[in-house]
Amino acid sequence: MKVDIAMSTKATMVGELDGIGYNNDEDFYYFFGDTIETLVNDQDWNFSAEWGYITDDSDTQKLIDKYWAILSDEITGSLTDEEELTVEECEMSWWKLFKDGHEIQYSYDCQEVLEVTENFPTDVLDYLHKFAPVFQPPTKEELEANLKNLEKEYQEIAEEIVSVKKQLESL
Repeated sequence: MKVDIAMSTKATMVGELDGIGYNNDEDFYYFFGDTIETLVNDQDWNFSAEWGYITDDSDTQKLIDKYWAILSDEITGSLTDEEELTVEECEMSWWKLFKDGHEIQYSYDCQEVLEVTENFPTDVLDYLHKFAPVFQPPTKEELEANLKNLEKEYQEIAEEIVSVKKQLESL
């Protein structure tokens, strides 16, 4: 049976909204609007903001482990700038909506759905796709702005390539 979430007006159950604070609440509302609060307050869903360091490379994982050992004063030392950059590139944050073994994870960093559990309620997915700003197709203005930024980045990279080629030729 499908539930019309948008029409739900009685808050008989309340889930938990965890990890949304002053440093990410603007992003939260930018991506989701009021959709998550509606699910949490009216449908007993839970939502959390989480983060971690993710890699498939064993050497990078050792570096991440060393980084955390230094931060927690388990060992002394420091990472080089290059090592710190490698660790920072593995940092990822995601937002998780979950209830009764169903879960959807959305990455704040790469702005895409990372995981949707099997048999996730279609009425909830439909609701998110219909009302959450993050699932709406980009507007013409957003696409034009994105294109302008990409063209600028491309130009900067092209100029850097020319500069490096000139340096190579002068050697």
